[in-house]
Amino acid sequence: MAVGVVPDTALAEAAGLEIRNGIVVDASLRTSSPDVFAAGDVANALHPFTGEHHRSEHWSNALNGGKVAAKAMLGQDAMLDVVPYFYTDQFDVSMEYWDIPRSRQVPCPSSAARWRKTPSSRSGYGMAPSWRA
Repeated sequence: MAVGVVPDTALAEAAGLEIRNGIVVDASLRTSSPDVFAAGDVANALHPFTGEHHRSEHWSNALNGGKVAAKAMLGQDAMLDVVPYFYTDQFDVSMEYWDIPRSRQVPCPSSAARWRKTPSSRSGYGMAPSWRA
């Protein structure tokens, strides 16, 4: 379980699972032990779009990851293939955020909105604040 942004991997580590910024899992959320799955904040998942591992600390990741892990446990073909996304409302500012691993980000100068995209990639990283009237 993760509280905040630091995953609690003690139990997984004691069980001998691979740990690297969370519990390392493949795109089906299977750990280094093939009968054990991890989803949500604690899972450092291989993302099929980028070929890199990524851990996201948001409820939408837990919701999507739980569905993928359940399908994979039942023997169905399943991959966590959504672009990590979250939104938040902070007083009168609303923000939306899409993410890819940091190693794929490139600087993008802008005043309010932020968007970064790797030149050779279709995916990107962005944050767009907006103000409510």
